Amino acid sequence: MGIPKESLIKWVSRHLANISEDGSVNHFELAYDGGESGLLRLEQFSVEGDDTPDATEISTIINDVAETDASSRRGPSHLYAVMAFYGDDADHSSLTRFRLVGKASLRDEEIETEPGTEKGVTAQLMRHNEQIMMTMHRVVEATMGKLASDLDAERAKRERLEARSEDIAKLREELLDRKDERDAKAAAAAQNAERMNQILSMLMSQAPLLIAAVVGAVKKKASSDAPASKEPSLLESFKALLDEVDEQKLVKFAASLETPQQLKLLELVGKMRE
Repeated sequence: MGIPKESLIKWVSRHLANISEDGSVNHFELAYDGGESGLLRLEQFSVEGDDTPDATEISTIINDVAETDASSRRGPSHLYAVMAFYGDDADHSSLTRFRLVGKASLRDEEIETEPGTEKGVTAQLMRHNEQIMMTMHRVVEATMGKLASDLDAERAKRERLEARSEDIAKLREELLDRKDERDAKAAAAAQNAERMNQILSMLMSQAPLLIAAVVGAVKKKASSDAPASKEPSLLESFKALLDEVDEQKLVKFAASLETPQQLKLLELVGKMRE
């Protein structure tokens, strides 16, 4: 018998190694694909037990049964389907097809000798015509079988290209999604930076008013709270000023300073309030 196709061996090997929710593969089944008439099931091949053959052996057995069936059928080529069944499922979980070239449907007949009469010559010419027709029929069968095999190869190639195209499309979508995510993060960061710039600009614009308010508060405190007998110290005056200055104004004033100055101001305010 012939050697099974590499695609059939890979398909069987993949199912033997696969374990789904329904368990491992239970058996394979060979069927003749009659087109519109549907699938004609031929034989089952169990893969349960400790002495289960490997993928190459199973594929060879399936191919031998298919070749034996094809030799009994007329036509240039025949299509067969192999189904994989898992667990106790009544229906197959996966299916693959392969095509076999048909055998010659006409047989040579023994040529009988005829005498050289008119009847004998006529019979000989008829046999010659029959042989020519048989030869032409074989040529057509071989050509159709080759065309069918080429069509199967082109179909398998097209399916591989379609699967690859789908993978490329999925990868492209993932890359576009990542790009959109990066663009969204960059836009959010730009908005945050712009918002901070606006806040700082507003604080800088309010800095003169804050300074004026602080100076006015100092003068007011110095004029109203000056004791008759003893003049308050500078430290006491500054502490009294901090008690009267609003927290929000103090924060705006600190925002107008450099970072080292802000730290010193915050440290001083903390000590004064302690």
